[in-house]
Amino acid sequence: MDAFIKGGGDLMHAGLGIPTSLSATILATMAVLFAATTMDSGVRLQRLVVSEIAELMGVKLSGVVATVIAVGCALGLTFSTGVDGSGGMLIWPLFGTTNQLMAGLTLSILVIMLTQLRRPTWPVLIPLVFVTVMSLWAAVLQLRTLWSAQNWLLLVIDVVIIGCAIWVIVEAITAISKARREPAVVWRDDETMPGELADARAR
Repeated sequence: MDAFIKGGGDLMHAGLGIPTSLSATILATMAVLFAATTMDSGVRLQRLVVSEIAELMGVKLSGVVATVIAVGCALGLTFSTGVDGSGGMLIWPLFGTTNQLMAGLTLSILVIMLTQLRRPTWPVLIPLVFVTVMSLWAAVLQLRTLWSAQNWLLLVIDVVIIGCAIWVIVEAITAISKARREPAVVWRDDETMPGELADARAR
């Protein structure tokens, strides 16, 4: 973080003539806002995940309870190594793998949508296969490293990530095959969702 703020401040000072102290303040504010926005999005997504897991188990959770569980898990991980809040760094070695697998999940959704619309899928399918295969390979290679280091926590998490990745791959292939068999979806340029105007006229 210090390198980002200092380096960005020096660039703004050299390029725009802004004083170094003010440039550093601007960069620090941007970093804090980015971190806050990221945490907000993460908590919201985690709340939805908790709610869906509970629903699959036949339990109805309110938004408040799901949020408390999501925030509680994050706080537990953050302070698991002490009050300095560095517990989150425990799972940092797996961040790159999970991040790229999320990119693969996003690309697979785009491939399904393009298949439903009968649009060319190869511009998205090629990076999807590359990102997914390389990320899954990296996760498998990390197993040996974590085993050698006897880092059992990350080893278990890595195994779970690999299992979830394989699950997502199977589900994506199934969904794409299903989209190929079904009739094409018509999505007009003035619609935000397929069939939106037709549904409105029917009502």
